[in-house]
Amino acid sequence: MRNCISLHKGSKEYQTAEIANEYDKQQNVTIVNYQKTVNLMGRTVPDRYSPNWKMCSNFYNRLTTQRTQYSLSNGVTWSGVTVTVPEGTPNATRKIIWDDAESGAYHYEWQASVPTGIEEKLGKNFDTQLQKLCKAGIDGGVSFGFFNLDHVEVFKITEFVPLYDEENGSLRAGIRWVQIDKNKPLRATLYEEDGYTEYIWHKRVENGNYIEQGMIYRPKRTYKQKIAVSGIDAGTIYNGENYPSFPIIPFFPNEHKQSAIVGMREHIDAYDLHKNGYANELDTALLYWVLTGAAGFEQAEAAQFIQQLKQSAVAVIEADQNIQPVTVNPQVDGRERLLDRIEKDIYKDYNALDIDQIKSGAVTATQIKAAYEALNTAADQFEYQIIEFLNRLMKVVGVEDTPTFTRSMLVNVSETVQILTQAAPYLTEDYTTTKILELLGDGDKAEYILNQKAADEMSRFIPKNETEVEEAEEPQIEE
Repeated sequence: MRNCISLHKGSKEYQTAEIANEYDKQQNVTIVNYQKTVNLMGRTVPDRYSPNWKMCSNFYNRLTTQRTQYSLSNGVTWSGVTVTVPEGTPNATRKIIWDDAESGAYHYEWQASVPTGIEEKLGKNFDTQLQKLCKAGIDGGVSFGFFNLDHVEVFKITEFVPLYDEENGSLRAGIRWVQIDKNKPLRATLYEEDGYTEYIWHKRVENGNYIEQGMIYRPKRTYKQKIAVSGIDAGTIYNGENYPSFPIIPFFPNEHKQSAIVGMREHIDAYDLHKNGYANELDTALLYWVLTGAAGFEQAEAAQFIQQLKQSAVAVIEADQNIQPVTVNPQVDGRERLLDRIEKDIYKDYNALDIDQIKSGAVTATQIKAAYEALNTAADQFEYQIIEFLNRLMKVVGVEDTPTFTRSMLVNVSETVQILTQAAPYLTEDYTTTKILELLGDGDKAEYILNQKAADEMSRFIPKNETEVEEAEEPQIEE
């Protein structure tokens, strides 16, 4: 197990995920590790005299978060299963059943969607865990969802060693490890199809060094355990069972099974290096000094002289010497165009939404939809991968359902409401009301509003109480 963990940490998959994590935290590896150098007396040494800004852009986190939240910010909607119900059942729809297509004989059946209860089985925080799973998959090229009895846990590739079947490539086992520091105990869990086994390696201090003390482990346990509780013993496992298939399911964000940092990193590095180089040039205003009568200066002495001049703004020179500053205007337009081009290429290559396209005049519904086209195409592929994961998860849970997603889009609300109002004669009232409420951000209140409208309609025809009926029917006679 420990050899597996060590080999896994040395794999390209693990190291790429670690780099993606750094960029996700806006600690862009290339620019953070970049050090300007100068050549002094034939030696390359760090440049400690000129500015060396290391500003990191946040492209990676912004685009990968957009990809995840665009499809999952509203959670997963489960359609339930369609069953035949008696006529008059609320929310039931009528479906034609053909008895004989040639003669045209048919009859009606009433059908309704019935919840499968999958939301309760997956846990209340499932939508949040699914977002974490997809974000971890984008960063590492793969992530893993573990169905743990009544909820889903997420394993990153930087904490889980997948063990694939060498014949069909399916995930058959895996090792998850936790170690907060190299001097702290190492904990690991071996997951197999017939259960899991827990291990821990303790350490002790000996002469100031941390020495491994030994391994402790718990025998293999089943994933679903039945525990007997009594007044004497708090709990005793007396039986257990496993799932119909391995309860850890891999999620791949794309067909290539690779991290989003691949390909994007070069663009981000180019942007950061040019942006910081631009800032360094502006900070010094491309100022250099011409020393006259200082031929005896060594390069190191000249550099020290200029550094002192920058700090005190006072230069002490000999009578036959002269110092003169010379400035050169930086190439502002060329730098700006290059940075703008790289930024557009980043959004274009990742099929992301550049909000500046909408800010710069895309105000109509058609223009907004066109700006979303690239993101919609990427979301179609991304959601296909999510559905594959959910289908395998449902087999483990033992429930069948159909997941759908509600994408989070900017819209021209007034124009869209106007279009719905114009199309209302051709649509049902329930559909029109629901869509308008979704546009206004009150989609969760649609059922309440529809029920309230139905009650108001009924109140027009039903008297408030029997007394009103009697008073209306009996004539008033004066004595």
